[in-house]
Amino acid sequence: MKDGELKKLRREDLLLILIEQQKQIETLTETLKQREQELENHRVAIDTSGSLAEAAFKLNDVYATTQKAADTYLNEMNARADEILESAQREADEIMDEADNERRNADAILEKARAEAEEIIEEARKQAERLRTGAPVFRDEEKQTETPKRRGLFGRRG
Repeated sequence: MKDGELKKLRREDLLLILIEQQKQIETLTETLKQREQELENHRVAIDTSGSLAEAAFKLNDVYATTQKAADTYLNEMNARADEILESAQREADEIMDEADNERRNADAILEKARAEAEEIIEEARKQAERLRTGAPVFRDEEKQTETPKRRGLFGRRG
């Protein structure tokens, strides 16, 4: 995996990679110990066999098994890296979609606020014009032609 790809991963994904690699290292370490034990057993067998051809045949089996284990590990790590990259790409796509939705919502709210502000400004201009011309400022004032009588203390007319 390239450094640039690793830098783009979240901490959680990196930790998962490290845990997976640690498991693989432990597995390979155990396999290596087994192969070393087998190698030691083969050395004893070579010492006792007396035939170089027979020893070469036995060693070839050890090398083939070790190569197979290394190939398996490499394939597993490549597959895991591909899974992580695909998961990160899906997550990035989801985040981008969510951001686009939020932006559209914000644009709609902003447009609504602009329209309301324009209505308020227009209403304020109309009221200012009415004040300048002496016309009633509010619609209710147009209907009221006489002033109501004042009531005194305890609701009696005075």
